Amino acid sequence: MKLNYIIIKNFKNISDIRIAFDSRITLLEGNTGQGKSAILESLGYVYTGNLQNKISDYIRRGQKKFYIEHSFDYDNKNYVIKITADKRSTSKELVIDGDNNNALFNSDASNEIAKLFNPVLTEYSAISYQNKTTEILSETPSKRLEKLKHILNLSRLNDIADNIKIDYDELTSEVKESKL
Repeated sequence: MKLNYIIIKNFKNISDIRIAFDSRITLLEGNTGQGKSAILESLGYVYTGNLQNKISDYIRRGQKKFYIEHSFDYDNKNYVIKITADKRSTSKELVIDGDNNNALFNSDASNEIAKLFNPVLTEYSAISYQNKTTEILSETPSKRLEKLKHILNLSRLNDIADNIKIDYDELTSEVKESKL
């Protein structure tokens, strides 16, 4: 995956910024309150569709809406997602390889991004909000296990393992019957 750029307008304390990402590494540096976490939260929102608070908490004070545009390349395709949100609604548009005629909107756009990146796993691995990663480490062992099961979707793995066991038992039974 290659990040190309992000444009952020009126998101939290960011008025208007465009960041072109380096192909190897991009470092965000600045004093407290200058928008580093807001940039990460906007990227997190693009990839996961989740914000920790209500939308209106992310609209810059004195403004009516925020806008995020993000371009990235993945699996030999270029994706551009545009998100506009006000206090009442959010609209998303996803354009793949510059084909505006086949753009995906709203939940279809979110679903396409979710196909590319597991939103829960992305939230805990690729985008590290302040204290989010260390939050897991400070949990009690039982809460940590519960959180990791959620992140890794282990309940689904249990279902798959159960189905494999059923299939195995059926095949074993068929083999035994065929030998008789």
